[in-house]
Amino acid sequence: MVSGLLLFTFDPFSEPEGTEYIFSSVEDNLYENPANWEPEYPGTKIKKDDKIVVQDDAFFMGYDIEIDGTLEIAISAKLHSTGNNLVIRPSGKVLNEGILSVNTVENHGVLDNSLSATANLHHYRAYEYALTSNRMSADFVITESLVNEGTFNNYSSCTVGKKFVNTSSFNPMSQSVLTVKGTVLAEIPRSKSNDDSYSLNNEIN
Repeated sequence: MVSGLLLFTFDPFSEPEGTEYIFSSVEDNLYENPANWEPEYPGTKIKKDDKIVVQDDAFFMGYDIEIDGTLEIAISAKLHSTGNNLVIRPSGKVLNEGILSVNTVENHGVLDNSLSATANLHHYRAYEYALTSNRMSADFVITESLVNEGTFNNYSSCTVGKKFVNTSSFNPMSQSVLTVKGTVLAEIPRSKSNDDSYSLNNEIN
């Protein structure tokens, strides 16, 4: 007879595995409806290690959504609200490949408006250390104000309705366009006339 000792080790610094939650409009388009989620409803505060994927039309009203983990809006999908906000925490990441349409996005983390995606917002504020990328063929449309205190890389079209404020790094990439229909409080180079051109259209100074 052989006897042995089975040892279990515990690493207090190991990262827990997160959960991926999938939204499909099975019953309706309401974000808060548990019937639309697999494996279950993730709530409105997405934890650091978790990921939610919006695959259809998801609508929320009466509350904000806070992202400490990852939010992905798939191609042809939409996350929208008539009067509420999306808050991206410092550990949060948002990948938009469809349509994001809310009142305000407060970005302390990462927002990637991917190829052919649309971000349609009333207000956008990127705080210090935040990263914003508006990729080629994407549209970044702000009807009211855009305030950038982080890094904003614009590869495509960015339109601001009333006020554009840049206190940090707004990078206009080749062939990109920034259109501001109101006040510009920023130092952004105006148009060049070579193959690496970009332009700033300020309709009302």
